[in-house]
Amino acid sequence: MKIESKREKWLPFGWYSALFFVFFGVGILFHVINGRSFIYNVDAPGQDYPTFLYFGKLLRRFLSTGSVRLYDFSIGLGSDVISPLNFNGFGDPLNLLSVFAVGKGAVRLYEFTLILRLWLCGAAMLLFCRRHGKDTVLSVLGAVLYVFSAFALPNGLQFYQILNAAYIFPLLLIQVEKFIPAGSLTENDEKMRGGGKTLAPHCVTGML
Repeated sequence: MKIESKREKWLPFGWYSALFFVFFGVGILFHVINGRSFIYNVDAPGQDYPTFLYFGKLLRRFLSTGSVRLYDFSIGLGSDVISPLNFNGFGDPLNLLSVFAVGKGAVRLYEFTLILRLWLCGAAMLLFCRRHGKDTVLSVLGAVLYVFSAFALPNGLQFYQILNAAYIFPLLLIQVEKFIPAGSLTENDEKMRGGGKTLAPHCVTGML
């Protein structure tokens, strides 16, 4: 079995990153030429961004006082803060960056997390494909198609919760496979996965 060097291991991510920023740049340029925003201006500025700011304020309060306010009628749903925060990506690790969302730089940080989520969507899918021994070129192209699919674009730019799921999902599949004992698959499962050492995505999703 061939052991990849560090350069060979990270080279596909370099190719993916280059393609990502090329396509992303073309998308931005297309929208600028047509005088349109790259994101929908309904849910993001009205719901997700205020939640991002509130989550940052909640984190800073917790770090300074050790307390968490469970009720705040200004957050959106008219009751507790847990429900709207959970709906808008409470479990998304990138929202931890909101602790630095202060002053005029808050909106720039928010835009950065959006671009980072898009990049992570493809990077996570690329990692999943590479773990399954897929061809490098096909894995990179698959990652690009995944991040620029209708699932992430335009739906992910209207409802950011979709972007949260889009980059976490391939990573979740990788972790789920680790809990499935070797040799526990049925004969049909073996045929579906093509005799490999790890589960194919449709096998895992079917079991879930």
